[in-house]
Amino acid sequence: MARVQVAAFMIAWTRQHVKICIPGEPIPQARPRATSRGGKARVYEPEGRSKKYKNKIRATILEATGRTPTQAGFNALPYPPKVPLQVTIRAYHSCPKSDERVRTPAPQRWRVSTPDIDNIAKGVLDACTGYLWHDDAQVVRLVAEHYTAAQGDKPCLIIEVTHISEASIRTLIVSPGIEQTQQ
Repeated sequence: MARVQVAAFMIAWTRQHVKICIPGEPIPQARPRATSRGGKARVYEPEGRSKKYKNKIRATILEATGRTPTQAGFNALPYPPKVPLQVTIRAYHSCPKSDERVRTPAPQRWRVSTPDIDNIAKGVLDACTGYLWHDDAQVVRLVAEHYTAAQGDKPCLIIEVTHISEASIRTLIVSPGIEQTQQ
């Protein structure tokens, strides 16, 4: 895995909240490929950009949490099993050259083109499993935002993980499955 400088990427770290910035263009999760050998089907992740990007995310997490690859394991994770988590993913893609302006620089804006934000989120959740949490089933709330960065800003991916207390669920759910009538 590549060596990463902690100071440039670690934004915040507490037991309740982690915020990490991974520099560079966000890469979506590649589609799985399938092959058959001897009549048995096998599904695998192809080598390429998405696999390298997941390794970059993992290396950044290890550096940010002060662990080495040999310390990576389920016993050293920041969040124990069965802890509900909220994950916020903000993907900032570079501003296209065609949008650059001299007098009034292009502002940050929503990105409504490929790659799809759900494919970026899948890759991030896969990369963080075993490095920030035990299982991505612990993620009970997922917020994914897709931007084109302002002109002159560098592309990056920001991952925020927050522990959600059990008490907060009462304020979030009014009455699921029950229609409210107006009187």
